[in-house]
Amino acid sequence: MSLFERALNVSHDMGMKSVAFPLIGAGLNNYPPMEVMKAIMDACSLLRQPNTPLRRVVIVVWEKNNKTIKVKFLFVWS
Repeated sequence: MSLFERALNVSHDMGMKSVAFPLIGAGLNNYPPMEVMKAIMDACSLLRQPNTPLRRVVIVVWEKNNKTIKVKFLFVWS
């Protein structure tokens, strides 16, 4: 079970309706961003279960330049 599947399971158990993930590991650890996106999207199969309160997963991609960090884009799975 991946980190994201565990997080979604905990969110489900807590009755959450939405959750947001940054691209964990894709920054300082240099893990390939597309691999992280795929892992999150694969874990989103939990949302297909009819008894889950989870209805939305937001994937946040940050962009860092010399002085600021800002959201580059959001991907919403609902």
